[in-house]
Amino acid sequence: MVLYFISYYLLARTPLGNATDAEIIAYYGDGTNLTLTLAGMLIMPFVGIAFLYFMVLLRATARATGFRSSRVLGNAQLATGTIFVALLFVATAGLVATPAALRFASMQTDPVAARILPIFSMTVLLGFGVRMASMFVFTSSSIGRATGLIPKWFAYVGYVVGLVLLFAFTVAAWFALLFAIWVLAVCIIILWRRSQAAA
Repeated sequence: MVLYFISYYLLARTPLGNATDAEIIAYYGDGTNLTLTLAGMLIMPFVGIAFLYFMVLLRATARATGFRSSRVLGNAQLATGTIFVALLFVATAGLVATPAALRFASMQTDPVAARILPIFSMTVLLGFGVRMASMFVFTSSSIGRATGLIPKWFAYVGYVVGLVLLFAFTVAAWFALLFAIWVLAVCIIILWRRSQAAA
């Protein structure tokens, strides 16, 4: 998740639809901004890989408890997690399309395209990706509660997080961070429980 926060910070600096032409041209005219944005793009695939590994590990750890959970929930967890990663990659591609065109194709900055593409990215991530993330939180919380993988109180926290992600009709970018914080908390809880069991 550390990579996610780094990539998020680098990509979140991209001017959005409310930026003026002058602000957009100045931002993309700065070579440092282009480099940092493209660095965020290069990091994001590793974020997706790490999340897929987390998802598989979470499923394997839940099965190792010996308690059964719903196969439907397990399949839904796998599907929504995979779709979230795909949408995350699409959103990232939209954010970096303009700097990539400037750096690798020597194109001129088009303020209209530089506004539309980030808005497209935010729509994909916050309008669709976050909804898939909410379903992943719901299913993971239910599986974790049924198998005892996570404490019951944290499962209920997960339900609240899932509801917030599902019904918060807003373009506030911090919602993308809320899911990452939940994933980080799950990792900490699992590692702490393993250390307690080994002690």
